[in-house]
Amino acid sequence: MRDAIAGEIVKLLPPEYAVVNADGTTTADPPVPIGEGASSVVLRAVYRDRLHRAMKIMIPREDLTANAAHEFFAAGFDQETAALADLRHEHIAKLTDVGAVEMDGIRYPYVVTEFIKGSPLHLYSRERSTTGHGIMTALTQALGALVYMHHRGIMHCDLKPANILVSNADPDNISSVIVDLGVSHRIDPVAAPSEEREYTHFFSTRRYVMSGLVPYLGNESRNRITKSELRKAFPWQDLHSFGVILEEFLAEEVIHAKLLDYMGPRSIEALHYIRGRLKNPKAGARHYSSAREVQKALERVPFGSMAPLQIPELAPVPEKGVVLPTSRRVPGTDRVNALIAHPLFQRLHSLPQLGLLHLILPGATHSRFVHALHTYDLARVAICHQLGNWDFRLNVEARDIDCTLFGALLDSVGRYHFQHMFEDFIDRSDPRLADAELLPDHELLDAMMGTANRQISTELCEVKDSSGRSLGEIFESCVNLGWSDLRERQRRPSNRVQGFLAGLLSSPVDVDKLAYLIDDSAFTGLPFGQAVLPAPIFEALRMPHGDDWSKNRNRGVVVALREKALSYVEQAVLSRYWNIQTGYWYRTNRSLQAMVKHQIGALLKGRSLKFDEFVMGTLHLSANGALRWLDRAFKQAIRDGSVNDESVGPLDGILSSRREIYKRLVTISPKSQLESRSPDRYIYEGLRRRSPLDDDQVCEKVSRVLESLKPGLRVRPGEVLLDLPRVRREESGGKVLVYADEPGAELLGDLFTISPVLSGLQEQFDFYAKRLRLFIHPRLEHELEGMQEKAHRHVLDMLRDEFDGGTT
Repeated sequence: MRDAIAGEIVKLLPPEYAVVNADGTTTADPPVPIGEGASSVVLRAVYRDRLHRAMKIMIPREDLTANAAHEFFAAGFDQETAALADLRHEHIAKLTDVGAVEMDGIRYPYVVTEFIKGSPLHLYSRERSTTGHGIMTALTQALGALVYMHHRGIMHCDLKPANILVSNADPDNISSVIVDLGVSHRIDPVAAPSEEREYTHFFSTRRYVMSGLVPYLGNESRNRITKSELRKAFPWQDLHSFGVILEEFLAEEVIHAKLLDYMGPRSIEALHYIRGRLKNPKAGARHYSSAREVQKALERVPFGSMAPLQIPELAPVPEKGVVLPTSRRVPGTDRVNALIAHPLFQRLHSLPQLGLLHLILPGATHSRFVHALHTYDLARVAICHQLGNWDFRLNVEARDIDCTLFGALLDSVGRYHFQHMFEDFIDRSDPRLADAELLPDHELLDAMMGTANRQISTELCEVKDSSGRSLGEIFESCVNLGWSDLRERQRRPSNRVQGFLAGLLSSPVDVDKLAYLIDDSAFTGLPFGQAVLPAPIFEALRMPHGDDWSKNRNRGVVVALREKALSYVEQAVLSRYWNIQTGYWYRTNRSLQAMVKHQIGALLKGRSLKFDEFVMGTLHLSANGALRWLDRAFKQAIRDGSVNDESVGPLDGILSSRREIYKRLVTISPKSQLESRSPDRYIYEGLRRRSPLDDDQVCEKVSRVLESLKPGLRVRPGEVLLDLPRVRREESGGKVLVYADEPGAELLGDLFTISPVLSGLQEQFDFYAKRLRLFIHPRLEHELEGMQEKAHRHVLDMLRDEFDGGTT
């Protein structure tokens, strides 16, 4: 019956309106409603051939018209029109037109609103692409609309998921809209004396009605209620309805799982608590008294609500995280936990932070896993400090911060066993090495994230977590950012905010350096990093002024510093230098590295080592396991004939627990304060110009010199090793500008220029740290006992002849 009436009414509508099917594509005949209520049907229409509208026409059900006059329902329509006409809110459907059609002496009014292209809330929440964040956003927006309505004295009366439409064309910008105010009531701020005797009608959906209003529903009561009784239900009926919606969502497995994934179990408990305070509410502390209170509570439920810019990692209240050996607790979030749970991150447990240094300093056993989390935590703390600076706070975007936090967290994931040793062979001018396709750590990380066009990237992306996701897929889903975008911001910052944040990851005061200085001192026993204090540095860090950024933008990464923290920065930079000199580049550690490098170089020269096979073969091995992998490959190459069958494998002396570490024979500095050693720089420079695969030629000549000193002595390949630090690891990354503390913050200059302590540091590196060394097997040292000085002199003379005046 209603369909037939609707079909006739459509023919009488103004010509500006054309009723169409629910999908908006064809003219409907007869019309198919997109929604139906007790007293009306809703059709989709097109206004003037271009604007889509929702047209609600009053056509009451027959069972209702048996107990109430047609004029009553018409009055209800007038009520909705008045209510809608007074509302202007982005989350309430906007009124665009009103009218009526006369047919057989009966007036059928209609209300036209904007057409919301979306799904009812319950259907939207079940969609596969919908996240817990999207559901919470839709609920919070609907509450915002409810706050607005209640403030204007309007009670919806029939709030339910079907009357909340969610437009989700853009997943990052959803919008929920409350529709169907046909049974709403305006509650005047001051009660009229006649309300006790005046009746009105109450229509709603029984499931969403508070218990005190249920008796007024249905044909038995003819939906009649006194206005004074209805007033008592304001705003409680709408609040109760919202509580029922929450209850349904928490009970439905699919929706509950989405909310749990987004917020965690503790926040789910909070939703149950909110639901409890909305059940049949009434005045009193036990219940929420307004939609505003509910909205505020709902906004505080997600953990990220406690954090600046809604970035959960910056929240001041720590979630369950990871306790580091240095008694630091790194707070976790769902995003961070998902990334560190991946096998490519978990493998960092087996990757020593300091390589083989634990063979010299026994406590140096901490892992890259510890370092990665400490670096991330320092980045988090540094950003929180910066948010106290209005200049940073007003200009930074949430995505800028995400890039920095997750760049810091994942920076170590591209590390691999003996990385520094392999990197000394990255020389693409030598075709023998170019074919090896060796990668530095940042390029291997790109391969892991799926942005490198290499075979190894395909293999690494096949490493999945328990949910079948690659590391890059987890990153993109959690952070909603492409890895290439993150890299672009780090390498080529487009503004001073991005340049500053990139400087937190790559500069003399970056979080990576501060983390390893503190941890390395704690584990190795070297005291220098114990005095490094990040907090005073973070407090003094600033973005450079606009003009200063522009002048230095070719450097990309530029951070600024107040003069007051200069001493703390000097301490950190000097501590790094002292650690390099006494630990990382100490002669015994360099001897261990030379032992590993010899076997890598021999395998590369014999084309018996493929980098991707080494990485994949040692991906989940300990340092000892990786040494054995390399040693097996070396011995296999000897059997295959690609490595000289007389060669000595230096790693035997480590793997057999004999501690056969090679001994220093000659040390050569690129610069020397001794006049007699000044020609040595030609040796240093000459060898740096050669391919690292040709180092064995020098070792062979040194072997002949040693054999000439002692008749009968025979030196085998691999018993003389050359160590030359080819990668400039002493460089500090981006530029640091220093500003005066006085008002006006005048620029003083670059850190390494204005600091008298640091200005000569590069020269000190050249004098004392960056040295070329020749090492010999412990057997040779024993054979040459008492002849070390003579051997030193003869070898040095040979090298000077070889590189005479730097011409060779």
